[in-house]
Amino acid sequence: MRGIKLPFTASHAAAAAPFARFGFNLSALVIGSFSPDFIYFILLAPLGHSTHTIQGVFLFCVPAGLGVLWVYHSLLKAPLAALLPDQLGKALLGPNPRLRVLSIRRLPILAASVALGAFTHLLWDGFTHESGRALTLLPFLKVNVMDLGFEQVPLTRVLHHASSLIGLAWIALKVKECLNGCGCGKREILRSATTFFAILSGAAVLGVLYVWIQGQPITGFDELRRSTIQALIASGTFLSVILAAYGILWRIMKAGAEVEKV
Repeated sequence: MRGIKLPFTASHAAAAAPFARFGFNLSALVIGSFSPDFIYFILLAPLGHSTHTIQGVFLFCVPAGLGVLWVYHSLLKAPLAALLPDQLGKALLGPNPRLRVLSIRRLPILAASVALGAFTHLLWDGFTHESGRALTLLPFLKVNVMDLGFEQVPLTRVLHHASSLIGLAWIALKVKECLNGCGCGKREILRSATTFFAILSGAAVLGVLYVWIQGQPITGFDELRRSTIQALIASGTFLSVILAAYGILWRIMKAGAEVEKV
């Protein structure tokens, strides 16, 4: 596992989302920025070299991204909006709660948005992974800048962790701006934050349990890093399952409530 670095996938949205101002679809950009890592969550292992290539963008990322985009708009968007403060939920749904992903008119821009999001992911990884393509052009990124005693840390790894944190900070700032601008009450915000924290915590606990069940001993830093990466990947998989299950249950309950009204 040495040399395999997995940035927190959510951070990649920070590089793709700004392109929405140029007419690209925001949700497709964000999902596209995650798409090269989808294979990790399917295989439950960091085995995604083929999806982190130009060919992989068109052969895997675009079709997989469009599939996830369809699931988001058809299954998850309304249930997730129900967990948000009222005004923010309405803003998320917008005037068109269910985007027609398979519409012939919309498909080209959605596919282009997914592809662009995926390319921002590849560009980011190219500079922040020790196997990144940028290292052949900028060999100084390989220079060791820290000595931990048990391992030398190259500049690219520092960029890897720093950029992930900066990306998360940018996303947190945008979320804060949305909350400040929606006129939501503190009680609503606290309730939503508690709900999402519970969902994320549940996924994290399941991810750690998954690694623990594997029974692989941790005898050194490499094993600890491998287990941490495995737990992060498993947590992402469980989060996807939890959200999908919630979306299905929410729609079943809503359909039942509508039948009762009739």
